Amino acid sequence: MTCVFGMLQTAACDQEQIAMTSRLPDDEPSCTCAGVLGASRLESGSAEHKSAVFTEKTRSVPFKAGDLGYAYFRIPALVSLASGRLLLVVEGRRDSAQDYGQIDLVQTMSDDGGVTWTSPQVIAHGDGRASTNPALVEAAGRLVLVFRETPAEASEARIRAGEFEGDVSMWVMHSADDGRSWGSPHEITEQVRVPGWRWLVIGPGHGIRLGGTGYEGRLVFGANHSTPGGVEDQWLSAHLVYSDDDGDTFDVGAVEPVGEADINANESSIAELSDGTLYINTRNQKGTNAVARADTYSRDGGASYEHRFWPAPALVGPIVHASVLAGGGCGGGLFLGMPTDPMQRRDFGLYTSFDDGQSWGQATVLTRDWSAYSDLAWLQGGGLGVVLEAGRDGPTEEIRFLGLDVCVTDPGGHA
Repeated sequence: MTCVFGMLQTAACDQEQIAMTSRLPDDEPSCTCAGVLGASRLESGSAEHKSAVFTEKTRSVPFKAGDLGYAYFRIPALVSLASGRLLLVVEGRRDSAQDYGQIDLVQTMSDDGGVTWTSPQVIAHGDGRASTNPALVEAAGRLVLVFRETPAEASEARIRAGEFEGDVSMWVMHSADDGRSWGSPHEITEQVRVPGWRWLVIGPGHGIRLGGTGYEGRLVFGANHSTPGGVEDQWLSAHLVYSDDDGDTFDVGAVEPVGEADINANESSIAELSDGTLYINTRNQKGTNAVARADTYSRDGGASYEHRFWPAPALVGPIVHASVLAGGGCGGGLFLGMPTDPMQRRDFGLYTSFDDGQSWGQATVLTRDWSAYSDLAWLQGGGLGVVLEAGRDGPTEEIRFLGLDVCVTDPGGHA
């Protein structure tokens, strides 16, 4: 066995789960796992030809549209703490599913691997404004939460048109007790904004704390912005922000050039590879290249990109946020979660790579209904935590949590 996360126990399967079950071909190695949901099999590009099998062991709904008087909950950020606690922060959208309006940040916690969740708690009140795009990471001895605040009427189109110059702000706050309480937020806008940028977002989703040589302890988040060149998507671009003091202060790191690119880099997710290199995967916001995803690397702790974002055509899906996570001891694997239907936000699945993102296996589809934004975290007790926007009639019906066992096979077929 190369690596096993979790107990690989039999999962209770309802008819929907049974219907979406898939298996490896008979001539391929497979894990002897009960309740297997599917396998993500690397077709090419890897000397090892490893594959991953996922088993659902937990399913829960931490948030459902209409709870607490909120019309919808969106944009999940998930972190698995050293204590074993799961902390989930989402946007509580008071009046509609729109990305603007009265929006608060709401959190819940789980101490049993996502089986049950605490009563939701509002941790950032919009108070007539919009507190949005939560981005979470566990630093040394505390949690770091970064978020954005804008006027309630500030839609993305209007911000990109320059209507709210000076009124798009970024904030950070900290918790020293695993999220039970939070300190007062303080503003970091001037630290993370280049003059002239209009649209500005850090995250959403999890950031990472580096362990690689030379950058130990650095916090890195994906981010994106727009420039005054116009309101078209070609003037959107991705960048990174980082902190070397556990989230007290921040700096702008790598910045992707904008204008007339085949990739319009946007929301990005980051993973640290075994040698300390950062792998960055981004949403392609209607670039001239029709791929949904693109990627690049950073070899200096996020200060610069190794090259411009290159298309990642094996990652099939719609235009949407995705989350990437390094597998640690799992053969250096990368796991990326996103909807896998090429045209619609549905059929959420996991892609895997065992060659540092140079190639990707076929997706394992975890759910056949609607889905959108998501986040991933390794569970302290074993397994992979997946949180996603989902629903039978639309992707904003609920925030859903899945707890998965992960089994990675070796090329010899031994589980």
